[in-house]
Amino acid sequence: MKLLPRGGFLATASCSHFATEDDFKEAIRKASVLADVKLKLVSATGPSPDHPELIGVPETKYLKFFIFQVF
Repeated sequence: MKLLPRGGFLATASCSHFATEDDFKEAIRKASVLADVKLKLVSATGPSPDHPELIGVPETKYLKFFIFQVF
C-alpha cells in the first residue's frame, strides 16, 4: 500500500475459509492504518458459478476478492 501512488488501485484476494469476509476486510483496514493511507472499496466479489457456496457449509464460502482505491 505504501508503494502505490495516491489514486492507485489495490487488488487483493483470499481463498481461505478460515478468514471470513469481515476478518479479511479488518486485516486490510489495519494494514492501511500502518501504511498511513485511506482506502475506498471499489469492488467486492466472490466465487464464480463453478465454485458454488453451499448453504449450511461455511467452508464453501472461501473466495473473496476486493479492489480498493488508495488515498
